[in-house]
Amino acid sequence: MIEEGCPHRFEFRGAVQVYEGDRLSGVVDVFSCALCGSTDQVVKRPGESARHTLGFDPSPPGQVTCILTCAKGGRADWQLCAVSPGSEMVHNCSPLGGEVKLQVTQDLKVPSFGGVEHALYSLKENVNQAIRLP
Repeated sequence: MIEEGCPHRFEFRGAVQVYEGDRLSGVVDVFSCALCGSTDQVVKRPGESARHTLGFDPSPPGQVTCILTCAKGGRADWQLCAVSPGSEMVHNCSPLGGEVKLQVTQDLKVPSFGGVEHALYSLKENVNQAIRLP
């Protein structure tokens, strides 16, 4: 989340690695402002150019930045998202080939939908850890 009015001095806090089996599927670098504590992130995937958007892609107030994973029958995907605990989110589910609505619980859990296993991982709670896609 980005605090407006702060001149921001972002510092690298760590990274979250996402693996599909033994293959690195991507890395999310996590930064926080030394002045106000706001966080921002940069997503990097093998074979793609990293977008340098630090400070330009804030999460709205009251939302938690998470990695959403989805997997079914050997097909798995992940994406960065901002969610509000206790709300509904729309997700473009690769294994199902379309958009689905998922109910986010207060403890950031999402149900399986259409036989696809979904999970949310808070960036803040997973810095310097690895997430393994099912």
